Amino acid sequence: MKAQLVGMQIDVVAGIESRGFLFGLALAQALNVPFVPIRKAGKLPYKTIQQSYDLEYGSATLEVHEDAFTAGQNVLTTTTCLPLEVR
Repeated sequence: MKAQLVGMQIDVVAGIESRGFLFGLALAQALNVPFVPIRKAGKLPYKTIQQSYDLEYGSATLEVHEDAFTAGQNVLTTTTCLPLEVR
């Protein structure tokens, strides 16, 4: 997977619970960048930002620490594998 990212500017890898942790941690280590966990609501300590979304039979909420990213960082998520710019 690292070879597919050659030439991309990636500042942080974010992994969505829980498979994203396995792939994200390994990828962040290989790229020598920080890893940020994105978890289900109520699992992270400290202040968080929440995002709710609808599922086929209900809804769910994900959280990330409010200081996990800074504006302008390129964030690679382990579910999309596309760098995203945080604004």
